[in-house]
Amino acid sequence: MIKPFVELIRLETFNEGIISAVIIDDEWFCVSLERPWLNNTPNFSCIPTGLYECERMKSNLVLRLTNHIWDETFEVMDVEGRTYIRFHSGCFPYNSKGCILVGSHAGKLRIADINKRAILNSGRTFHRFMEKFKGINSFHLSISNGR
Repeated sequence: MIKPFVELIRLETFNEGIISAVIIDDEWFCVSLERPWLNNTPNFSCIPTGLYECERMKSNLVLRLTNHIWDETFEVMDVEGRTYIRFHSGCFPYNSKGCILVGSHAGKLRIADINKRAILNSGRTFHRFMEKFKGINSFHLSISNGR
């Protein structure tokens, strides 16, 4: 079986984060949200562009976020100076400590009378993401800035 190929194409950068298109085997799948580039600082920065391998891992965070529906996710392996870079749900950059959040589309959510940039339908999109990789233990990941 050929390993799936996932592309994260960074399209929009704003003060708090980066929104990307997620392409799986040449087909648009969803969007992602990462923290902004802060020199690869653990817990605060997105990871560098490049080619990576992602492997299925157990995750207590995902178990909690999905109300015990999923207990696994995928971790981006061999990121220099970083560990525990995982895919999971979340709407705002602060929902991540350098991880990759997935959602159906970008938009805004109102918090304390302020419209904040966010990704939407994140929980459902994470469920679709994991269903897409059911029975698959790893995939190739390419992260790039625009096309």
